[in-house]
Amino acid sequence: EAYFDASMDLCNVAPELKLKPEVSAPGVDVYSSVPGSGYSSAYSGTSMAGPHVAGIVGLMREANPDLDVDTIKLILMQTARDEGTAGEDNIYGYGFVDAYAAVLAAMEGFGSLEGYVRNASYGNLPLPGATVTLIGTTFDWSTDAAGFYHGSASANSYTARASLAGFADQEVGVIVNDGAPTVQDFAL
Repeated sequence: EAYFDASMDLCNVAPELKLKPEVSAPGVDVYSSVPGSGYSSAYSGTSMAGPHVAGIVGLMREANPDLDVDTIKLILMQTARDEGTAGEDNIYGYGFVDAYAAVLAAMEGFGSLEGYVRNASYGNLPLPGATVTLIGTTFDWSTDAAGFYHGSASANSYTARASLAGFADQEVGVIVNDGAPTVQDFAL
């Protein structure tokens, strides 16, 4: 348990726990919205850096919705670009956050599922607005105007269901492979 020892003016924690921040992000002269429908680059500090990290976490969770908080933190630290003194330090922590590297690391163990949903009764026309769901998961995607859907999912075996009001659902077994797209078309 950490506590502040006023007589020594030091935190009473192990040396490795005294290093802060854990990562750094853009936080000086950040271009941001201001009251009155304007923009300014006069803002600095953690209030500007925090949203950058939150945005990266959002991208990571989009790529891999199953990530837990501890794994997200670990990925952010492991993929940070080392700056300043080599290794972890009190200026940059583990380094400067790298959104691309963090999202790639978050996708390990993930693949994608994509394909088309078409109208089997009427010339194989695309079915926009259809939903493709991996049954028993939170993974589902809607088709676009061309009847195309695409999304990331954990590498695993699933039952996929395509559905659209007015059509009979279609269910098929699919295997999502790590790091590779799986193509599954549906004809409703």
